[in-house]
Amino acid sequence: MKNKLAAVLSNSFSYQRLIPSAKSSLLSVVSGLVFCSVAVVAQTTSGSNTISTADYTLTIITKDSSETNPNHFNEVSTTDFTKGQTKKAFNRSIALNDGGVVWVTQDPSKVTPKLNVTGASSVTVHEGAFVTPMSFTLSTNYAHYIDHWVLTVYNETDEDFTTPLAQFKGNELAIDQTVKWDGKTANREELQSGDRLVYVLRATGKDGHVDETNTRSIALKSYYKNQVDEPVVLSGSNALESNLRLQTIPVYGSSVRVSGRDIVEGNRITINGNPMTLSERKFVTETILPEGQYQFAVNITDNAQQQYTKNLDIKLDGQYLFMIGLADITAGEGSVGGNLETLSDGDEQLDGDIFVNGRLAFYLKGKVQGKYLLTAQMDTETAPIEDIFDDIHKKDPESIFRRLDPEQYYPVYGDDSTLVDDTDSQGKLYVRVDWDKSKALWGNFNTDFTGTELSSFNRSLYGAKLNHKSTQVTSRGDNRTDVSVFGSETQSAYRHNQFLGTGGSLYYLKDKDIVDGSEKIWIEVRENENSERAIESVVLVEGQDYQIDDYQGRIILNRPLLQVVKQANSSLIKDNALDGSQVFLMVDYEYVPSDFESDNVSYGARGKAWLTNNIAIGGTVIHESRDTDDYNHQGIDLTIQKAIGTYIKGEYAESESNQTLGSFLSSDGGLNFSPFSSNASEVGTDTQGAAYSIEARANLKDYSSKEGSIGAWYKHREAGFSSANTDTTIDTIDAGVSALVTLTESLKASLKATLLEVEATSKDTSISLQADYKVSEKVTVAAEVRQVTEKDLVNSDNDGEGTLAALKLGYGFSKDFNVYAIAQGTIAESGGYESNDLLTLGATSNLSKKVDLNAEVSSGDRGDSALIGARYKASNDYDLYTNYTMARDSGDNQERNIVTIGQRKSVSDQLKVYTEHQYTHEDAQAGLGNTFGLDYKLNNKLNTTFSYQQATLEQTSGGTVDRDALTVGLNYKQDHTEASARVEFRNDKGESEHTKQFVTTNKVNHRVSPSLRVQGKLNYSETKDQLDNDLDAMFAEAGVGFAYRPVNNDRHNILGRVTYQYDLSPVNQSDEVDEKSLIASLENSYQLNQRWEIGGKVAYKQGEVRSDRNTGEWSKNNATLASARARYHMTHNWDLMAQYHWLDSIESKDTQHGAMVSVDRQIGQNLKLGVGYNFTDFNDDLSDKIESAEGWFLNLVGKF
Repeated sequence: MKNKLAAVLSNSFSYQRLIPSAKSSLLSVVSGLVFCSVAVVAQTTSGSNTISTADYTLTIITKDSSETNPNHFNEVSTTDFTKGQTKKAFNRSIALNDGGVVWVTQDPSKVTPKLNVTGASSVTVHEGAFVTPMSFTLSTNYAHYIDHWVLTVYNETDEDFTTPLAQFKGNELAIDQTVKWDGKTANREELQSGDRLVYVLRATGKDGHVDETNTRSIALKSYYKNQVDEPVVLSGSNALESNLRLQTIPVYGSSVRVSGRDIVEGNRITINGNPMTLSERKFVTETILPEGQYQFAVNITDNAQQQYTKNLDIKLDGQYLFMIGLADITAGEGSVGGNLETLSDGDEQLDGDIFVNGRLAFYLKGKVQGKYLLTAQMDTETAPIEDIFDDIHKKDPESIFRRLDPEQYYPVYGDDSTLVDDTDSQGKLYVRVDWDKSKALWGNFNTDFTGTELSSFNRSLYGAKLNHKSTQVTSRGDNRTDVSVFGSETQSAYRHNQFLGTGGSLYYLKDKDIVDGSEKIWIEVRENENSERAIESVVLVEGQDYQIDDYQGRIILNRPLLQVVKQANSSLIKDNALDGSQVFLMVDYEYVPSDFESDNVSYGARGKAWLTNNIAIGGTVIHESRDTDDYNHQGIDLTIQKAIGTYIKGEYAESESNQTLGSFLSSDGGLNFSPFSSNASEVGTDTQGAAYSIEARANLKDYSSKEGSIGAWYKHREAGFSSANTDTTIDTIDAGVSALVTLTESLKASLKATLLEVEATSKDTSISLQADYKVSEKVTVAAEVRQVTEKDLVNSDNDGEGTLAALKLGYGFSKDFNVYAIAQGTIAESGGYESNDLLTLGATSNLSKKVDLNAEVSSGDRGDSALIGARYKASNDYDLYTNYTMARDSGDNQERNIVTIGQRKSVSDQLKVYTEHQYTHEDAQAGLGNTFGLDYKLNNKLNTTFSYQQATLEQTSGGTVDRDALTVGLNYKQDHTEASARVEFRNDKGESEHTKQFVTTNKVNHRVSPSLRVQGKLNYSETKDQLDNDLDAMFAEAGVGFAYRPVNNDRHNILGRVTYQYDLSPVNQSDEVDEKSLIASLENSYQLNQRWEIGGKVAYKQGEVRSDRNTGEWSKNNATLASARARYHMTHNWDLMAQYHWLDSIESKDTQHGAMVSVDRQIGQNLKLGVGYNFTDFNDDLSDKIESAEGWFLNLVGKF
């Protein structure tokens, strides 16, 4: 683990600046007038940090627990800062008789509660019961704080969790605890094949707080004669995995890990009676414990079945302090011979006067009273001593330049370390205090004003933020009070992009050079009925779900985002032969426009308080100062909630001005954008408006024995009301009621009525009534009546009204073969309403336990469609399916063929949502298509991915676009090699456009030996306009790096890398400069003996840019750098150091080189004094003059 400050400081001393155009920067690099030293001196817990206190580099490496050298813990010394003395730590490792070692470590700084439950994803049922019992595996790492737990199973249709099918309870929760279920239900309800169950684990703390996991599902499968169930293989240990949805139990203290390695095959180990699962002869288990002294009994059963026990001991005092820092002062006198007019404003150090520069930097992480965790960092950077604290509270304008190089660090360091950034700040200062569930910070933050529809505000800013959550919770686990306040001197502007799924994984943002880490990306599901009500949304996580290049404005998803058309409702009546929905990729981010003024202030507050267990009130206030039109927003919300599915929610909000004038939609992955209509609002106009909404729902089970629910909503948004994610400048009303009631065991009835009114544009209403009746075990009947009214408020000639009715008859020839027929007719019609008669026939069949077939054909007034599909159960948790759909729209009489290849993989509910629900809705595009991809594990080493999409986009601007998208990928993992490769192809073809896109992403990581690691990547994309034969966009990223770090000789280290990047951005991105660069570097350090240490580095950078898009001459910016250094440790505390640097720029014909010598004296443990002299000369062919720069310096470094 490399701390961010340590990595930055180390990087700043490796002389990687290769910018020959900036003379002052070059002189500061090669002159050696300013340098720093860093050391670690404070760490009051004896963790697994290996510390190096070299003069010019600082590396903090914390290996994974399973890799830590346990011998480090036999005799560990720690510093007691309260007494200023060193004391002996506990013996925390034991050697096993047959070989191997087990040890214990603690981490007071990171306490992350984890709770998990897993089980088989499918179970076979016969005659209403399980054929064989199933098992659940329960795990947690904070059992000490849990009083009791309950595992509950529900039917998937019981969305509000009102009627448990089975419950299991316990007081203690062990690691990988097993619970068996034979399928018997609490109310003796028979389980039916084809149904799905869900289960959830709830844990209650000793003070009544409740934690809860996300639900997981179980599919009930049919039983076949002579069937042999496959064994269900679950992952070995879930103790380090978490599936928490709600976490309110107060957890404090330290994370304690017991690890083992090199365990002899066949040996069995238990820790305090809990069996450990070995993987590659290693294990690790984690628990959170409060302050105190603990003993872990390690019981070993060897291959001879002999048992013995050894104990591990650890003491937790809740105190923790880790600190590194430096105070550096450099004084000197520099002079330049020759042409003094060439000196720039930044060369004051060479004008012959005495200068004094300084720098203060520190990183601190400490825990007080076992509860308050403080994280802080400051780095003033090197500056004149009187200026180092200037603008300490502001965002550092140089921060953007320190991240321009995407490969600023080596791709691989060979030590399995991880760069940790827990001080996210674009300024010189970061401070954060965490306690309970609350935090206060100065640095980068997300406003996180979420949970409401009308007052949502989620920006990434720099400044101060306080979030306080009370430790008291309601009976459902909500914090009694939750208050957030923020203030920021706005350094950036807000932007919102929406992307229609293209069938690929590459998406270009509207802007390049966005603020690092400011993106928020999610997938949103919306109703496809001209409504903006979201059905579902899934937040994506960087690294896990996508990669982003902030500088180039480019997103690559880890899975292709495909269009999906799938109606999830039970309505019999269809508006068209093939109904469905689509998907958006939603992206919010911050960027800095060229004329942006950064001295405006933004502030806001959001609070919510539960007055009782059932009533909550909230409020939101937001203000953004701007040059012309300040944005103001105020909102209140009220919640009255009886249970999960019974509530009333109301909101009211007012806004003044537009939240953003920069929201855009793209249907082709960012090659072209359409602005939201709200973007057209003139800057400085006094736009204001209000919006309010009320939503109510009741689950009948909360009031009676009846099953069912009723709901209603009303939403009114005035034209002047502004919300970043909503494109509207028109007064809009969206209202409706719905009800679903189980009248008897055989009869269900539903009602739905909707109203959508857009001022001066349209007014549509719909009301429908449906009944479903189970006549017998084989026969089902359903009927629906719907009244539709469509009013065109612009042209009344288009007004229309229709009454429709539908009847469905289903018959099951057996439990494995069912057929159905649906007849839909237009009973009455008037005006411009188009007749909508439709006849549908369908069938489903279970050919075997693994194979299902389905077919459906529809024909009617508005078009025809036919669908045939199959599903194959590849394993217990993995289904593959394919569908072929033909559809003809009567409007244009054009036939469309849609191929669907898909998957349902029960890895987790989050992953299933991502891979099965990707939809969207937008007035500018109406899509027709059904697509998806599959992953299939060929063997234990190789995994393949495949997806194909064939669909049509209908554009309101006229015409259609036919889209084909194909993705093929491979993932390989064995022993010391991990590799992945993916290829995508997309073809969009319409009357006025024809675009082809090719994308490939590849990476490999190989451990040649324990001492040598190699890592490489290659990403390439080309998008071409086939009509004009022009490139719409292209980029290439390639890199390879290696690290040679001998395991048995840590005195020798070699790091190397080569990277290449080419970028041709889409025309619609804000910055259209073409760029390409090639960087190569090699760095070596070697400690010859106790006295001599040598090192060197060579680097080459070839950078080229051109201002004319895809044409014109490239402007080069090439440089070569070489450096060498040697250090000789003389007697006692004296060191002699010499450095030489050479820098050559081909284009500017500058060659600059310099030498520096110094003598350092260590004064005590925390102070070093150095004195030296610098020699520099260089050739400048433009002036044809020989110049020299030289000077003495005095350097004082305090280390703390």
